[in-house]
Amino acid sequence: MYDCNQSIKTMNNSINTLKDLNKSLHNETLKEYVNLEITRMEDEKTHWKTLYKEYEVLENYYHGKAPYSESYQKIKELNDEVNKTGTIVDHDKEKAEEFLEDHPDIKNRFEKLGIDEDFMIFESAEIDHKIGDSKK
Repeated sequence: MYDCNQSIKTMNNSINTLKDLNKSLHNETLKEYVNLEITRMEDEKTHWKTLYKEYEVLENYYHGKAPYSESYQKIKELNDEVNKTGTIVDHDKEKAEEFLEDHPDIKNRFEKLGIDEDFMIFESAEIDHKIGDSKK
């Protein structure tokens, strides 16, 4: 079964790594981009937590732990929240993609480092060493 808590923990670690990285950066353009990604990841974490809450409500209903009317109302509320947070995440991703289009040097630097667009593979020391003091 999918472990949502582990995914949230991984996202928290990635967010914290990006925050640590951002403290050591001197390149304002790079800092701006990393801040966009931090915001995106925090919003994505909220989205996943909401999806998981929706899953839990369904599980409780299916296993007879919650009545239909209560479950239906809660699912409806959570589904609205899932749609809202999903739209926010999509907007965050668009902003980050547009930023990279406007700054291809940053995009190329991350590609050379093997960092994907979701920033899920950051290794703080390695990244700090390679780009932390970049003035470009």
